[in-house]
Amino acid sequence: MQPFLIAALLASLAFQIHFPFNAAPNFQRVASASELPQLMPLFWVGFNLMVLPASMWAKRFGAVQVMAPGAVVGAVASAGVALAGNLTVLIALQVLAGAAWGVLLMSA
Repeated sequence: MQPFLIAALLASLAFQIHFPFNAAPNFQRVASASELPQLMPLFWVGFNLMVLPASMWAKRFGAVQVMAPGAVVGAVASAGVALAGNLTVLIALQVLAGAAWGVLLMSA
């Protein structure tokens, strides 16, 4: 159980760091500052879209079986955010990272 708790803590720390420190600078690479108010909530849109389905999946398949893929998808999406070269890809990856965080948090 201890490795699970450590992994959950590290994943939650990573996502808590990702949004406030990475979102705005990454969006500013490919969009103007005037677009930020529309772009910043996209992470949380993805999060909110996945909370209900994740709760149902966790009941059906078990928390760890849902949480692990959520963590992997979130890590890949967050890495992709750093590498995204255009706004469309960045938006999709930011929503996906938020959705993965929603799955991870709800199943935990």
